[in-house]
Amino acid sequence: MKNTKQSRILWIGITMLISNYAMAQSHYSLELSSRTKPYGTNLLATAAADKLLWGKEDKSNPIYGYGSIGAQVGGSPTAAIFAKLAPIAPIIFEVQKSKTYRFIKSSEFDCSSNQCLSSVDRTDYSVKLLAGYKNLVGSFSALWRDVKSKETTKPTALELEYFSVPAGTHRFIQTGAIVGYKTSNQQFFGFTLNNGYISNINKKFTNYYGLYHFEWKELNWLVGAGHYQTNEANISGNGALISISKNFGESLGL
Repeated sequence: MKNTKQSRILWIGITMLISNYAMAQSHYSLELSSRTKPYGTNLLATAAADKLLWGKEDKSNPIYGYGSIGAQVGGSPTAAIFAKLAPIAPIIFEVQKSKTYRFIKSSEFDCSSNQCLSSVDRTDYSVKLLAGYKNLVGSFSALWRDVKSKETTKPTALELEYFSVPAGTHRFIQTGAIVGYKTSNQQFFGFTLNNGYISNINKKFTNYYGLYHFEWKELNWLVGAGHYQTNEANISGNGALISISKNFGESLGL
């Protein structure tokens, strides 16, 4: 009952935001990403509309506020809608509602003892803080995610969180930080550290990666190498990642 009430409030709030975004600034993006540990590849399409709430937008000036609403479609497949609010540009709050239909078995899980093919509902609440000084940049993020899977006799394999959990509803919590150095507007060297866990069972992970971001042929490239550690069987190890994205239109935010 409680989750149903929260979902209704979320949908009502997003509907009200949509009605105020008829003349907003729209933008789109495509991102292809892959990683080797845990293994996964995803194509994500995003469409969003931003609206300046106060102040004057400038990439070098954080003293303004904005809101954003949008939708995403990605692999598995997954469909999502989201709403963001930045009371000032470096502080971003976001709510996202998504549903995943898993129809391909994951090679990372033992699908004979886990339910690999199923649908999963997710509701995310997150906050991100951005900071910078001259060429030094950083960010901190925190995510609270309610994950709900169908009732089955087997544990459910969660392909996004890479945990195997009993069927039902669980709270996933993740924190992350990125620090780095910008050599130019197109290049960035950095390091990221992320920790996550399921609050009501003993499932947790830590990963850290060295990152390099650059622009080439009008595309945004991100490559990295590091380590993924978890208490989920047979998933830990060293790995690499790559992301290639293309933006269409201008978005608000730093």
